[in-house]
Amino acid sequence: RLQLGYCHLCNGDAAQAVGTLEILDSGLGILRSQLGTAKAYMALALDSPAALGALPQPHVLRRAEDAIRECLVLHQNLRYVWSDIESGAVSNPVEAVQRLRGICDLDLTSMQAKQLLRLMSRSSGRADLIQVMASLAVPQQQQLQQQQQQQ
Repeated sequence: RLQLGYCHLCNGDAAQAVGTLEILDSGLGILRSQLGTAKAYMALALDSPAALGALPQPHVLRRAEDAIRECLVLHQNLRYVWSDIESGAVSNPVEAVQRLRGICDLDLTSMQAKQLLRLMSRSSGRADLIQVMASLAVPQQQQLQQQQQQQ
């Protein structure tokens, strides 16, 4: 199920990805890190333009942020890398993305790592990190951010 959810995510099918990954949410017969990985993928799917539609929907954004916070509790490797980034030990955004991509039990493309970094920054209330990450914005997400700022 985890791999299937990731395949749906990579194919841009946010609804299918979320539906598949929610099945794993019960936590029965799954390792904590795998559940954390499922939460990360679910957060990415919920934070995607496909899930948000033309206008950002606050309840979907909250679900994505909740999922990433739960992920950080469950996924030790991601929590360790995030704590380094958050503390400033990793100050270069490109290095931060590479560190996220290097997590052995969390498959991320460069675009997904950038999105995850922004999502973790947003869910942690780290406006300073969000500004630094703006230089790494995914084109579709830049459009969404501009729309949000205009409202």
